[in-house]
Amino acid sequence: MFYSTEEETLAGISTFFEKQTDWQLYIYLNDELTLTQTGTNNAGYYTIKLDEYIPLQKDDKFEVVFKILTPDTRIPISLENDFIYGLYRENLSYVSNDGENWQDLTNITWKSLYLTFNSQIACIKAFTILPTNTLKVDTTEFTIGQPATIQASIYYGSQI
Repeated sequence: MFYSTEEETLAGISTFFEKQTDWQLYIYLNDELTLTQTGTNNAGYYTIKLDEYIPLQKDDKFEVVFKILTPDTRIPISLENDFIYGLYRENLSYVSNDGENWQDLTNITWKSLYLTFNSQIACIKAFTILPTNTLKVDTTEFTIGQPATIQASIYYGSQI
């Protein structure tokens, strides 16, 4: 779960996959489904460009939900450490085995052969771009050395 800090545009999401993984991505803006996207990635860290950019206003809540379609694929979680412990808090990252019943990752303990994972956070990063001033010029043919008239439209904000 993320909150926008100013007027900006959601443009991409990053995470990592442990093996080749088929996935579905859902973006919710203020609790409304805004975008659905599917894909397949090999093992590694990826930044996924959204098929459609999503304009955000200051303090908008947006949620990034990955549905992993490949069986026996672990979800990407971070290892707890003092450097990023301030990012861990309740009601931030959730996991579900069925898409209906969600558990807060801060309340789950997982044990592997050598490690115990407590109070985790999903490894998902959201990328936004800030609005910019855009100058669009409609050109026609010009004759070198002769006067010309230029008509321009100036936009402020996300003209994507």
